[in-house]
Amino acid sequence: MRHLRSLFATVVLTALLALIAPAIFPSGAANAASNRRVTALVNVNIRSGPGTDHERIGLLAGGTSIQARGEAKDGWVPVTYGDREGWVSQAYVSGSSKAPSAGGSAGEAWTTTRLNVRPSASTAESPLTVLDEGAKVATTGTTSGRWTQISWDESTAWVATRYLASSPKGSDPEPTPAPTPTPEPAPTPSGTRWASAELNLWTSATGGQHSGTVPAGTELGITGNVASGRAEVVWKGSVRWVTARYLSDTAPSSGQVQTCKASFYGDDTATASGDPFDQWAMKVAHKTLPFGTRLKVTNPSNGKSVVVTVNDRGPYVAGRCLDLTTGAFAQIASTSQGVIEVDFVVLS
Repeated sequence: MRHLRSLFATVVLTALLALIAPAIFPSGAANAASNRRVTALVNVNIRSGPGTDHERIGLLAGGTSIQARGEAKDGWVPVTYGDREGWVSQAYVSGSSKAPSAGGSAGEAWTTTRLNVRPSASTAESPLTVLDEGAKVATTGTTSGRWTQISWDESTAWVATRYLASSPKGSDPEPTPAPTPTPEPAPTPSGTRWASAELNLWTSATGGQHSGTVPAGTELGITGNVASGRAEVVWKGSVRWVTARYLSDTAPSSGQVQTCKASFYGDDTATASGDPFDQWAMKVAHKTLPFGTRLKVTNPSNGKSVVVTVNDRGPYVAGRCLDLTTGAFAQIASTSQGVIEVDFVVLS
């Protein structure tokens, strides 16, 4: 009976060993995966799962190694700790990397700075060499995180992807400048009008943006377009708008009264005509009238007049067409007024 019981126990034990043997003695493939070891760069916790929220089951001292059970996943490396399965942070061990991917394509690249060539996709191992800036490398098409695999010395090695360019420095073509738009030609004027007063040149039929003024008597080409009280004119090859009611059908002539605002000036060293400046002489500045033109300027508020001669250019202030010398202005108004409205006629 004892012999039978012993025989029965042997059969049961053999069956049990057959069932659990695959778990105790892994296949050759599993052995190959577990032959890889990782080394702690500093003291690192070993946890029961891939994350800091899992239980701490041990400590791997800096410089010591442990068996890896596979590739890193989500920043954690599976390891064997005694008879338990554990996990260590990939950031604190060497000899571990994410599984390389072949999502890229083999080709060529150029270094953008001096670049370390390493045996694995990690800074934990010493460089094999340092490439000069602008060095050409052959890429295999395999990447791992921020690393690119290259062909190196009849094998492969790894470099940081961010220091690679797809073309040599300076080989990129210069960007083609955008073509300069050709301005549309101004319309052909359909007629001519003359400014009966100093006019603002507006950039559109409405709004307050303008680009200068023209003095009374200026000849302007008109297009026939009128909108919002402004007439479209052609001035120096550009389209502008002026207040329509100040356009005259006839050219100004000697004796025709024109109205504008006049100011005075008394601090100058020369005139546009070349005459010495004399603030007490009966002279005047005008933007366009020929030098030597004589004007009779009248202050309509008191009826006083003065005859002046054009020998300078100005004034360059919007709304004004005459700049009298201090002496001439004082003949018709008090200089304390600064600016007054006047009538003037061309005498000769």
